[in-house]
Amino acid sequence: MQRNCTQIKKWEIAEFIFIAIVGTLLHFVYDWSGQNPAVGIIAPVSESTWEHLKLLFMPALLFTLIQEAVVGKDYPCLLTQKAKAVLAGMAWIVVGFYTYTGVWGKDVAWIDILLFYTAVALYTWLSKRSIEKEKKYCNAGVGTAVFVLTFILFLVFTVQPPKIGLFQDPQMGSVNVSKMLV
Repeated sequence: MQRNCTQIKKWEIAEFIFIAIVGTLLHFVYDWSGQNPAVGIIAPVSESTWEHLKLLFMPALLFTLIQEAVVGKDYPCLLTQKAKAVLAGMAWIVVGFYTYTGVWGKDVAWIDILLFYTAVALYTWLSKRSIEKEKKYCNAGVGTAVFVLTFILFLVFTVQPPKIGLFQDPQMGSVNVSKMLV
């Protein structure tokens, strides 16, 4: 058990570094690509809270796929535990953003950045903790379904976002970013 805990700890440290770096760079990739619609599927196309959730989700998805391929056979609940952790990290960003902007009255860039890195820390901590305490019997299909469904929601809502605040781009004052992807 100690070997497995050490192995998972190393994976989660690597994952924190990976998501922190890739997520930070991902913030700029859509513009760097000349606003390529294909890139807009994985990178934020606006400054909306929803689009910024991609900064955590997409690198976490990529790293989870790599981790599943390399050590997944040793951790049958890996996908399910990672799915729960990524949803918790994304919820942290949403709740944190709307709480502090509601209290402070405005959006502050350094707090947004801090929210992202604390969400990455929360995600990796929850991943490590839940994988170490995993149950022998779980349904990896649930984890797969969460990742697939969330990816599909990012695809659909990037092209045609609902007209609610979560999808509003504060810089454009609009929730309809689909014109950016045409």
